[in-house]
Amino acid sequence: SQVLFAISQKLIQHQIENYTDILKWLRQILICKNQFLTNHKDYANVGCHLPICKQAHMKLEIVFYMYLWSIDIEAIIVSLSCFRLLCEEAEIRCNSEEMGISILLPNYNVYLELAQASTVLTTEVLKLEGVETNQGGSSFSAWEETYRTWEQHTAALTKYKADGDLENFHRTLGKRRTSVHQNAEHDLE
Repeated sequence: SQVLFAISQKLIQHQIENYTDILKWLRQILICKNQFLTNHKDYANVGCHLPICKQAHMKLEIVFYMYLWSIDIEAIIVSLSCFRLLCEEAEIRCNSEEMGISILLPNYNVYLELAQASTVLTTEVLKLEGVETNQGGSSFSAWEETYRTWEQHTAALTKYKADGDLENFHRTLGKRRTSVHQNAEHDLE
């Protein structure tokens, strides 16, 4: 629990760069922990009421929630899958004593829904990976327009960082934003 607490704390404070790998590692720890608890159900709840155990569990939940907002889709999928492992742990521990799951894991139903979202998201990502980017047509045009807009905004942000002229920055983005809307209106006609 102390190791999980320390690692979770570092992830929460963004002190670890390769966070996706660490999340995968945490997932493996949870898998091994659940296997151990399954094999030793009589002792599944020993020590679980210690403050460090409760704090480590709470920190893990915070980490998994936080990384649902990651820009790395793999980190999101791993976090979602970890919610299922937390549910499994609660099920194992609940079976060993006459405790309700809601006592062990108050957000059990929410975590189950998140775990199901992991399956759906993984399937959708795999579908998207199969899509070719050189399809042509409106899909390709949308990607090109998005890329042009991104380049323009990046250039404006870089220029703003260099000269710090806030008024010019807003004017530049405003002009570009207007032209993008004009293009969109033209496309609708």
